[in-house]
Formats: sequence, structure tokens, C-alpha cells
Amino acid sequence: MEETLNTFEDRKQAIKANNNVNVSNNKQQCSLSQGANGRGVVDKTTAANDKLLPHWPLTMGFVLVLGYLFLAVVVIYLINTIWSIVYPHILAKPLGHIIDLKKLGDWAVVTGATDGIGKCYAIELAKRGLNVFILGRNEERLKNAVEEIEKSAPNVEVFSFEVDFGQATPDKYAEIESILKKLDVAILVNNVGVSYAYPEYLHQIENGRTAIWNLLQVNCIPCTLITQAVLPNMLEKKKGAIVNIGSASGLFPTAFMSVYSASKAYVKFLTRNLIEEYRDTGLIFQCVSPFYVCSKMSKMNRPSFFVPNSSTFARSALNTVGLEEFTCGCLSHAILVSLINLIYPSILASSVTKRMKKARAKFLRNKGKKD
Repeated sequence: MEETLNTFEDRKQAIKANNNVNVSNNKQQCSLSQGANGRGVVDKTTAANDKLLPHWPLTMGFVLVLGYLFLAVVVIYLINTIWSIVYPHILAKPLGHIIDLKKLGDWAVVTGATDGIGKCYAIELAKRGLNVFILGRNEERLKNAVEEIEKSAPNVEVFSFEVDFGQATPDKYAEIESILKKLDVAILVNNVGVSYAYPEYLHQIENGRTAIWNLLQVNCIPCTLITQAVLPNMLEKKKGAIVNIGSASGLFPTAFMSVYSASKAYVKFLTRNLIEEYRDTGLIFQCVSPFYVCSKMSKMNRPSFFVPNSSTFARSALNTVGLEEFTCGCLSHAILVSLINLIYPSILASSVTKRMKKARAKFLRNKGKKD
């Protein structure tokens, strides 16, 4: 009996020992399996990283280079913009860089000089010691302008020529040319110009065909033919300045002022082409494109920082001759055009169109007209 119990106990111990061995083996296999699987995942991740790492510095370097280039472009643009505003309108005069126009000749010629910017150019040129030849269409206004110029600068010679540029024939331009050939012209200011009575659709312009014809005749032909007339003498002496008065409307699309805007764009591109044609001749060409200035044409009579009076504008603009080929004429307008250049073109065009629509509606409402 005792022997049987011992045998049973031995078997029980043997079974227990066998179970312990199996459990131990299972744990070892599980551990080995987990280790193998984990190592596989790690190995795969490491391999993937090994493939990416060689390209990572290159990619980051490329991004950094692009970032630095963009930053450099922005900085250069800002410096150039600030310099283009500060130098001609603030620094040039104290630095003594303003051109002495008397060194270019004895006479200044100004078209459209009976009022506004043109008359103020003539007065300022006379104050700087130049004799002045003015052209305009109204005899009485010409006489008054001559008297005002002589009063502001008693020591200069002033005379005038009556011409309606809207009706001027080739013979009339030949007559003007014959006078100009006798003068030692230092500077020609092509200022004469006309605009719309109010913003309007092209097909609804009052007296449409006649008004449009007159506008193009006045805004485009004189600056071309009178420039042609003074060039031979200027080229012969290798000095002289030609200033064409454009408009900010010629710098970007101006809906409801389409013909006027296009005519001023012509003035700008005429100037640009003449600069290239005569670049090595010693002549100075400049296009002045102002925003609003207090004058009869703008119908604004309250001067402010952004809307200077004609006298202040003419004095400032003359100081930029020889310094800027394309200018807005004064500090405030230079700031305006720099800000406008930051606006996306389509947004700018839309904004201008809305403003012109409002101006048109206001004019029609004040005149009791229906839209």
C-alpha cells in the first residue's frame, strides 16, 4: 500500500515537473517570438529612416535658400521703394543735387500755361531765372498769365502765343516751330491737356465724337509735335530737358475715364520710347504722373497733404528733373503710388471702378439727370 502511494506521488511530481517545463518553454518561445517581431519592426523603421535621412538636409537646405531669397527680394524692394521716395523729394535738395536749369539754355516753353499746373510751372521756371514762352488758347488768360509771371520774376522775359490745340492744324504747328527754332530752349513742359466733364461710359460721353476727338487732339498731338520741334536744337548743343505731364490715370486702368486714361498712357510710353531713342545724347526726358492736384481740371480747391496746390506741386516736380525719369511729382503722390503698387491689379481695377461709378452717380444726381 505504501509502495502504491509512493508510485502515485512520484507520478504526480513527474506530471507537475513536466508541466513546469512546458510553461517555461512556451514563455521562452513567446519571448523569442516577440523579440524577433519587435526587432523586425525596429529594423524596418530604421531602414526607412536611413533612406530619408540623406535627403532631409538637402530638402531643408533648399527650403532655407528659398526663404532667404524671398526675404532678400522683399528687403531690396523695400529699400528701393523708400529710396525712390526719400532721395528725390527729401535728400536731393539739401545734398545740392537739384539741376540748375539755366545751364541747359535760356528759355522755358510751357503749353497750357494759363492756369493750374502749367501756369505754376511757368512761374517757378521764371523764378529760377529762365525766360518763359507760354502757349494757350485764351488771349485774355494768356495776358493775365504773362503779367503774373513778370510780377513774380521781374528780370526775365515773357511772351505768349495763342493756339487752340484742339483745332490746331499742321500749319499752326509749323508756325510754332518757326518760333522755337529762334530760342535757346532749356526745358519744354508739355502740360496742355483736357479731361472728361465727369466719369462716363464711353458710349454715353456728352457730345461723344467731338469730345473724344478734341481730347485726343489736345492730349496726344502737342506733346509729340512740339517735342519734335525742339529736338534739333537740343541735340545740336547736347543738352536740354523735355517734361511731359501725364496722369496717375495713365499708370493703371481707370474705368469711366477710359479715353483720358489711354491718352495719358500714350504720354507715358512716348516718354519711355524717347528715353531709349536719345539715351546717349545728353538730353533729359521725364514723365510726370500726378494724382489729384488743386486745379480747375480736378475741380478740387482745398489743398491737403495728398492733394497739394498747383504751386507746391510744380516746385516739387521741377526739383526732380534729371533725377527721376518717371515721377508722380511730389512726396505725397510718391507715397500713394508706392502703396498702390502693393495692391493686386484686379483688386485695384475693381476698386477704381467702384469709386468712379460713385463719382458718376453723384454728378448725375447733382445735375438732376437719370442714370
